[in-house]
Amino acid sequence: MEVRLQPLRGLRRAGALAGFALTLASAGCHRHIAGASRDPHASFLHERAARRAALEASLTRPFGTYAEERLAHYATEGVGSWERLAAWNPEVAPLIEHEGAIVEQGSFARLAISPAAARGETAALRALGERAFSRYPAQAAPFDPAGLGEAERRARGLWLGPARELGGLVRVRYADATTDVALTCASCHARPVGGGAGEQACLAVGASNDALDFGRLLVEAPRVEPLARDPERESRFLAWGPGRVDVTTADGSEPLHVPDLRAVRFERHLQQSGAVLQRDVTSLAVRLETLIVTSHGGAIRPPREVAIGLALYLWSLADALPAAPERTSRGAVVFERACGKCHEEAALAGGLVPATKVGTDPAAARSPDRGTGAYRITSLRGLGTRRLLLHDASVRGVDDLLDPARLRESPPRAGHRYGLDLPPDERAALTAWLLRL
Repeated sequence: MEVRLQPLRGLRRAGALAGFALTLASAGCHRHIAGASRDPHASFLHERAARRAALEASLTRPFGTYAEERLAHYATEGVGSWERLAAWNPEVAPLIEHEGAIVEQGSFARLAISPAAARGETAALRALGERAFSRYPAQAAPFDPAGLGEAERRARGLWLGPARELGGLVRVRYADATTDVALTCASCHARPVGGGAGEQACLAVGASNDALDFGRLLVEAPRVEPLARDPERESRFLAWGPGRVDVTTADGSEPLHVPDLRAVRFERHLQQSGAVLQRDVTSLAVRLETLIVTSHGGAIRPPREVAIGLALYLWSLADALPAAPERTSRGAVVFERACGKCHEEAALAGGLVPATKVGTDPAAARSPDRGTGAYRITSLRGLGTRRLLLHDASVRGVDDLLDPARLRESPPRAGHRYGLDLPPDERAALTAWLLRL
């Protein structure tokens, strides 16, 4: 998730930048490594040309703010290149709840990058990515969770994990000993499963945190740094509702559903408007690296081992999804006839559909930042356990998706009318099949 807010305060303090100055990587860091051309992970780590090629191949269009910013700065040479940014691997500690209060547990520590990960070995990078998912500070938390009561934190989607860690949040410590709270990938892309009140049995890692009311946190939670009140913008933030964030604008006018990352390996595009094409795992690594750079105001970049490690870990989440059910049942036959032209093959994903045909809010598809005029056909793998559907989170699960009654609401909830005209018995069979995904 990328929300256009202020970067971490510590990155703007001169003292915190001591020993952390932006430096030009030496030419030796870009030299060819024996065998690297046969190993995309090592190539991503050590070859600027390989990273640049991966970026260019992943951009659906070379224009729009999103593409133009990356083409100007990513894996380029000279002044303004993000290659000059120092790799940032700060000390962090999880936020832990104890008797309703937030405490820090244990000492601050950096992510350990092993020699095997530095060489580009897949298993080591994936293990690093798993740790980084809930430990690396992807973006500043503009609110102070300590200023909320326990019930308020839970009501706004700040989940409690098995070790009582709070919502994937971490406290970051800088060189000048100041600290900030930051979001990790897990803050938006994990949710508790099972357990009783205040106690979660486990986390559904990669699943959308559809309870996260980020807009309400922005407006109502105590601020890390006070902002001038803007009632019009605040009303847009509050209108997002749970499970949506604006990944593009500062005024909150283009909210999108937080995506389910468990199926990211099957997606053809890495953004809901289709601005980024996923050709391989390095497409995702470039997407993650540049997201973190821009989320921190272009002041730092993550260690590249973290970027490719996160990509490999996210791809591995698909291994835990249910296998696609048999294609011989009645529901499967209905699916092939009614849905199979768009949701193709084992990935159950597809290309892009014009926003006018999708029928939902076209604002993100028309965005000057990353709009393509279309929305992606997302993978249906894992669909059975998703709570909110469509790019605008306007549909509540599979039963709602195929219920024609939503078109009779006032106002009607438009979007994805496919399958609504099926006979009731076929819709029931299709629903049952989709719930097994």
